[in-house]
Amino acid sequence: MSRGPPPSQLCLLSSIPDQPAGLKVRFLGCVTGYATETGILSLGHLYPAGTDVTVAVDVQLVLHRLSSDDIQVGQWLNVIGTVERKNKKSKSPARVQALLVWSTNGRFDLEEYEALVSSQTTRVP
Repeated sequence: MSRGPPPSQLCLLSSIPDQPAGLKVRFLGCVTGYATETGILSLGHLYPAGTDVTVAVDVQLVLHRLSSDDIQVGQWLNVIGTVERKNKKSKSPARVQALLVWSTNGRFDLEEYEALVSSQTTRVP
């Protein structure tokens, strides 16, 4: 029996609203906004086509590791975090408590990522 923390589930940002609260997820998203007063990043990823989901990511636990470049609109970020219960006051359909956030530094193939994650998530029971 493993006593370590549970692994994260790789998923598309668009599927985060459908994930149960408490699930640890890993996803990629593009910064669409940042609220300094709350430490909430808004991330989006327009995939699959026709998707317009925004996820609110609470970065207060990892704020000391983020640079001002990391929170700029248009920056692509990798996130590992825990899905939180939906907040009726929030404009976002989903909220994630970030445990780890790091920039892609512009060095990634978005189409390859989308294809890879889509193929992996369709095989999960």
